[in-house]
Amino acid sequence: MTYVLMKILESSPNRYDRGIKFLTFGKITKVYKNLASYVQRGQKVLELGCGTGNLTLELAKKGATITAIDINPEMLDIARKKLNAAHLSQQVELRQMSAIELDNVPDESYDAVVASLFFSELSESERLFVIKQAFRILKNNGLLLIADEITPKNIVKRIINALIRIPSVIITYILTQTTTKSCSGLVEMLTAHGFKIKLVKTSKLGNFSEIVAYKETQNA
Repeated sequence: MTYVLMKILESSPNRYDRGIKFLTFGKITKVYKNLASYVQRGQKVLELGCGTGNLTLELAKKGATITAIDINPEMLDIARKKLNAAHLSQQVELRQMSAIELDNVPDESYDAVVASLFFSELSESERLFVIKQAFRILKNNGLLLIADEITPKNIVKRIINALIRIPSVIITYILTQTTTKSCSGLVEMLTAHGFKIKLVKTSKLGNFSEIVAYKETQNA
């Protein structure tokens, strides 16, 4: 099921941006800027599931050196064109690569790992794998920055979210053939595997969350 959902999401790269903006009611641009605000000039950043490169652009504007991975070559081509147009391609390595290949990345090699609308494409076991790998490849005090759809904890908000989201998902899929699936328990999973939580910013409806976690320095 996860593989199918990922293929659906990546099936129309030329219309991906439009679909995601519609699905997030236009808020995704601000989310990208929020995530990028935690990145500093000169840092090494790994972006998971970079898609068409909108977040990649924001990270590059901060002066970071970025490795941006995605399994879809068409999306990477679009990202490459955006970076070239912005004269930021020299700061970014675009790599066709899936999350299951993260175990090939060297230990403590990045200052930050960033993922936007990525974990919602994964199964629970895949999320666990990515979180473990992110912890391993981050330097001490390195940041894990996540923005994704979540399931509201409050039952009333959950019902309201379903009433709002189901029609928008249907319309979005009809127009663009893109979709995502909300996830839950990310904060608990992060803390269970060594991450410290610095910030959790949740939308008023409780259906979208920005998470800033870090790998605490280990004493020698």
